[in-house]
Amino acid sequence: MEKKSLAYLSLTEKIFNNHHTAIAILDRDFNFIRVNELYAKADHRPATDFPGHNHFEFYPGDEVKAIFENVVRTKETFQILARPFVFPDNPQRGITYWDWTLVPVLDENGEVEILIFTLVDVTDQKKKEIELERFFELTHDLFCIADYNLKILRVNQAFTKEFGYCKEELIGTKITDYVYPEEISPLDSEFKNLIECSEPLLIAITRFRCKNGSYQWIEWTNTPVPGEKVFYSIGRNITERIITQTEMARLDRLNLIGQMAAGIGHEVRNPMTTVRGLLQLLGLREENSHNVKYFQLMIDEIDRANSIISEFLSLARNNPSELQLLNLNHIIDDLYPLLLADVLISNSDIVVEQTPLPDIYLNKKEIHQLLLNLVRNGLEAMKETRSGNITIKTFLENEEIVLVVMDEGPGIDPSILPKIGTPFLTTKKEGTGLGLATCFSIAERHNARIKVESRPTGTIFYIRFPLF
Repeated sequence: MEKKSLAYLSLTEKIFNNHHTAIAILDRDFNFIRVNELYAKADHRPATDFPGHNHFEFYPGDEVKAIFENVVRTKETFQILARPFVFPDNPQRGITYWDWTLVPVLDENGEVEILIFTLVDVTDQKKKEIELERFFELTHDLFCIADYNLKILRVNQAFTKEFGYCKEELIGTKITDYVYPEEISPLDSEFKNLIECSEPLLIAITRFRCKNGSYQWIEWTNTPVPGEKVFYSIGRNITERIITQTEMARLDRLNLIGQMAAGIGHEVRNPMTTVRGLLQLLGLREENSHNVKYFQLMIDEIDRANSIISEFLSLARNNPSELQLLNLNHIIDDLYPLLLADVLISNSDIVVEQTPLPDIYLNKKEIHQLLLNLVRNGLEAMKETRSGNITIKTFLENEEIVLVVMDEGPGIDPSILPKIGTPFLTTKKEGTGLGLATCFSIAERHNARIKVESRPTGTIFYIRFPLF
């Protein structure tokens, strides 16, 4: 029996000293009774240094002492995870992190006799988490963590900055609350398929709504984590890339139109000129005097068709504009009386906000045409409301001169927005669809870029002219 007891004690001793957890046994006054090898090693002391000393002699701290006293008083176990700690005798080790548990052991009278204090060093794990958290917050990529129902659990700083929301507004809402309506159903299906088929990755391109109501094109890389039932999504704004691709496609279409126009313009105009001349001659004959108004109507329509062909051909011409060193503000000032007349007739108002600008190379006639087209488009859009402001602004930004033309109409249908600038695209009953196409063509000849933002409260055209 004695041999068995000795063997049991020997086994207990081995377990105590070879356990992966640091263990200290304290009396109810927090004096060390004994510690295992791992506990001693953690403090760089021999295990024999601890008995006879109080815990708070080595590790002073009012907060921890209050926890120990509360465990003795309540007789309840206390546990905490990843608690930071700096060794008083060895501060150069920096902050360490420990999972620790304090367990009271009661005597036969139900009073605390000893305390078992166990610790696990989680410093490496915690530092990795801190580094990961730092990367999560400081990276320029858009990070989002969502559950399998696409409910947003976490987002990083770049995410909130990109879309204009604060974290509190986003967390708890669904990703699909911000996705362009026509893209919600396909996106839902793709995520369901990702879960059901255990695919490792889903790359999706969607339009994501910003707080100001505009949409940005985002390319998402989504990775499911089955154990946690969450998605890790990394997004990149590819709006500029989409705009560039759209512009390239538009230029390809214009190039094709140019080739067609060069081929058929001459052939169409010649017979029209002949028909117009014959109508004029017929109108001069006395026997046709009662039909003069009809001849004139036909001539007017031929002139209108000829005007459309001229405008159409101007889109396709490749020769550069004749540019002069001019000031954009002065061009706007020259055109202001004509713009004001158009605006007043439409029962609207015009606001011009200018900042001093340097001279750049411009074609005055073409800039007049661009401004007139944009302002008249805005007035047409505001016909439904029968009032509203047209705002024209100029300012310098990132070594570019920016011209802004803004209306307060109902906005452009989002399905049409990507096609803006395409010849013959129009929503007006009597429109030719060449006004905006002309604006884009003029901008191109000035090496300028046009960006369009539209929402239910109005449409904004940004025309960016390079300084050099």
